Amino acid sequence: MRKLRPILLSLPLMFGLSACKRPTAALQADSTSVADLPEKVSFNTHIQPILSEKCYHCHGPDSGTREPKEEPLRLDREKQIFAPREDGTPVIVKGDPAKSPLMKRIHSGDPDEVMPPPETHKELTPTETAMIERWIEQGAVYEDHWAFIAPKRPPLPTVSEELVPGKNPVDAFVAAKLLEHRLSLSPPEDPRALVRRLSLDTTGLLPDPSEVEAFAAKPSDAAYEALVDQFLAAPTAAEHRARYWLDYARYSDTNGLHFDNYRSIWPYRDYVIRSFAENKPFDQFVREQLAGDLLPNSTVDQIVATGYIRCAVTTNEGGTIREEVETNLSRDRVEAFGADFLGLTVGCATCHDHKFDPTLQKDFYSLTAFFNNIDGKAWDENIHNSRPVLNLPKPDKRPAFEAAVAKRSAAMSAYELRRRSAADRFKAWLAGGNKPQPVAPDALEVRLKLDEGKGEVVSNSAPKARTASYTADTNPLAWGEDSWLWPSVRLDMSTRLALPDEGDFEADQPFSAATWTMLRLAPSNAQTGDGSLLSRMGDKVRNGNRGWDLFVEGKKLIVHIVNHWPENAIRVETTDIPRGQWTHVGFSYDGSGKAAGVQIYLNGKPAPMTVANDSLQPGQTIRTDAPLQLGRRENANPLRQSRYQDLRVYHRALSKEEFVRLPFEDPASEILAAAPDPATWSPDQRFVGLERFFLGQVDPEAAKLSETVMAATAEIEALGKDGTPTLIAAEKATPASASILTRGNY
Repeated sequence: MRKLRPILLSLPLMFGLSACKRPTAALQADSTSVADLPEKVSFNTHIQPILSEKCYHCHGPDSGTREPKEEPLRLDREKQIFAPREDGTPVIVKGDPAKSPLMKRIHSGDPDEVMPPPETHKELTPTETAMIERWIEQGAVYEDHWAFIAPKRPPLPTVSEELVPGKNPVDAFVAAKLLEHRLSLSPPEDPRALVRRLSLDTTGLLPDPSEVEAFAAKPSDAAYEALVDQFLAAPTAAEHRARYWLDYARYSDTNGLHFDNYRSIWPYRDYVIRSFAENKPFDQFVREQLAGDLLPNSTVDQIVATGYIRCAVTTNEGGTIREEVETNLSRDRVEAFGADFLGLTVGCATCHDHKFDPTLQKDFYSLTAFFNNIDGKAWDENIHNSRPVLNLPKPDKRPAFEAAVAKRSAAMSAYELRRRSAADRFKAWLAGGNKPQPVAPDALEVRLKLDEGKGEVVSNSAPKARTASYTADTNPLAWGEDSWLWPSVRLDMSTRLALPDEGDFEADQPFSAATWTMLRLAPSNAQTGDGSLLSRMGDKVRNGNRGWDLFVEGKKLIVHIVNHWPENAIRVETTDIPRGQWTHVGFSYDGSGKAAGVQIYLNGKPAPMTVANDSLQPGQTIRTDAPLQLGRRENANPLRQSRYQDLRVYHRALSKEEFVRLPFEDPASEILAAAPDPATWSPDQRFVGLERFFLGQVDPEAAKLSETVMAATAEIEALGKDGTPTLIAAEKATPASASILTRGNY
């Protein structure tokens, strides 16, 4: 097992190499004879530098300059080189330069045929031509990018034992190079200077004078090795080596931009130091930082390790654009992953396929999907520790804390195993005569799934519902930035989404409305954080807020049914609506004209309510010419960054049983009707049908495990309430997703 110490002692050399060309021995000029060519020609060492310099402009990674336009040729791709071209012959015939069209073009005397073309001023030298020919003769073996070739121990050079200064095999290579260049070893270093160098290299600190003098008095190989062991065993050695890793990880004790607030993430720093001190296996070190929260039966230390993902620069500057901040965060994490764990500069693939490293733009954004799915906010909102955070308790509570984390991790691991087998158990459930039950579409006036993923004008196709078209004015809808049942839509303060012909009810008519929504986490004021989720209501001046709406105010969810506010109106409210997470909200109204006829629902369950106003009088109208709108009233109260999915308006009062089915069972029934075999379902369909409906509402064992997770999480939060916070990574409940950004533009 590779360990951290030997691998990471060479970190400054290992990482960052892919940003520059691989060092190769320079080819000699024309005076070099064929006899001087290497016995075994390597594509990476000898051929690729020639092709890169003389051929890749027209036949390399850059799609913008690649030729010929009708059938572009890439000399950097093995598959293209040996695939038959138009005439049925590959560009290179393995083992036969004379039959290879490539060599025929190189040797051609026709200026219209010869390669490289004369106008490029990149003529191949005889040595380079001979090198390519020998490579083809030897079978034209392509090699992977050097970063993906496993290193092999070369044979030790044969040198006289007297010339080997020590017992380490590396010394044989040093001695061989000294002989090659007719050099000799320097005399032994002064013992005091040697100890000083050793201490600075291993601990980053100067040695204690007593250590220097003790070694200087009796220098020997054995004494030196003992001193090496002593320095490496010191805590300062782990701290010194950890410094390099923390630089790669972008570690900082502040947020990095704007106010540059303090962030508490130093427990991650201590985790890194402990890992070096323990000489932890490198693969374990990598796994814990990238997925410590997802490991089976993860420990506190492994969860703290995910602070690596949270080391990116964050901001709370009001002029920044949320989408841009989210894009930059994901990009930073992918680029750090590429540099730290792959030794590649993947950042170029933000805009296009990488021209040197083997990274496609699709690969870059596939990686981005993992880091997009971190549960947290784009802005740090001018707070020291933006979620997700793990609060580490005082020492006296640590045993109970560890036990609670172990309990939660075990339940999460068991749930994951159950999730993996959900499709088979769902099929067995269906075979037993069960199936998800839909909500009857009777009097369904509006159904907007809001799953289109693009465009500003769409139409509703719900069964038995009147077709409802909508247009987003001013600012377009933002699609697919977040996902719940499917990639969602977001409205902002300047986005108007109106349905002028829908939702026009009278006070004596029953109706219901429901939607999935995710509210902005921390409303700063009524203008940006509070307002109508859904409304058909006029403004105060024109008609006294006549109409109805589903309103949010802080953590209150409110239903208004108004003739004239406030003297003739109903206002019913419930508290503790979650913000910053997907919540199914809705209400039913029985047409009685009384507050008692209203029931608010959260996540399919009746919510406890308070009646704040119950003064609507018989015969008073609530009809208005204001349109039905999402995210605002007629001209006021625009919600900022409110997300929606599966909006419904019924011209009847839904029953309690129907509201229970509305969040997941009804969509699951639609999915099953469209695709009876769960094996064919998309990730979004599996999320709704299997994870949210079957595991969440049908499978009793999964429900029991979920309850255990929730109880253990509450215990962890209670034990760590006054403890030390540290930034961690935590997965969202939704499927990971990302879009390929054109030229990296958010």
